[in-house]
Amino acid sequence: MTKTSGSLSSCLSEVEDNTPKFNDYPPDFFDFIIIDECHRGGAKDESTWRGILEYFSPAVQLGLTATPKREHNADTYAYFGDPVYIYALKDGINDGFLTPFKVREIETTLDEYIYSPDDDVIEGAIDDEKTYTETDFNRIIEIQERERYRVQLFMEEIDQNQKTIVFCANQDHALAVRDLINQMKISNNPNYCHRVTANDGKLGEQHLKTFQDNEKNIPTILTTSQKLSTGVDARNVRNIVLEGV
Repeated sequence: MTKTSGSLSSCLSEVEDNTPKFNDYPPDFFDFIIIDECHRGGAKDESTWRGILEYFSPAVQLGLTATPKREHNADTYAYFGDPVYIYALKDGINDGFLTPFKVREIETTLDEYIYSPDDDVIEGAIDDEKTYTETDFNRIIEIQERERYRVQLFMEEIDQNQKTIVFCANQDHALAVRDLINQMKISNNPNYCHRVTANDGKLGEQHLKTFQDNEKNIPTILTTSQKLSTGVDARNVRNIVLEGV
């Protein structure tokens, strides 16, 4: 028997103005709560969402996510338990809901780096005893020529007139890759490639909205970091580039 058809969203004003509101409702107010993208706030011990979910713990809580197994989202399973239903990527493709894809791997010769006195350090400090590996590049160390070469490789591989999203290591990396793409592009349009990250705010959202418009070809490429990683409704995208993620 359902006690209420109310919406949990009406309880969440504390997310907007930091004024507790959800506890104005009794803990058993809801029978069933659905948490979309549950790998985000719902899975983190310290999140505001976690506090709300724990308050309404008498309700059955169903978590939905397309990315449950990422390392930094391990708490998804800790809170919600093992999946009760799995719809695999392969099933989505076979059933016609998802687009088949081909993987093209690009390799470069510089996957490790140890500082040499002959190398020029343009900015910052370097550990001359450390072996820098793939997970360090574009996070704690940047080798400009390496990055330029990698961008050049994928720009030569893709049809530059097709919409493309490039996922980068972080926001600074996304900015650097954007600049490299705009230097190498065959297009003369200054808005050919834009960065869309959390730091780009409303301007980034406008670039994304324009990119999603199937009637518009500019911007053609977006660089991003994390912001679009759980999906974006952009049907004309033909290339997904994982550039150091």
